[in-house]
Amino acid sequence: MRACAERLLSQDVEKFPSVEVEKLTLRLRGPVGLIVREIEPAALALPEDSVPRIVP
Repeated sequence: MRACAERLLSQDVEKFPSVEVEKLTLRLRGPVGLIVREIEPAALALPEDSVPRIVP
């Protein structure tokens, strides 16, 4: 996951073929989806004016 993110966030990403960027993006969707499902309930349990809840 870290390697995919580093490649997508690199300054050279514009030089990658679009197919490679699409593959890297698809590889990240699963893990990111799992992380969001774990964090969202915890964030929503915080007070509405809590900075960690407000900041995306």
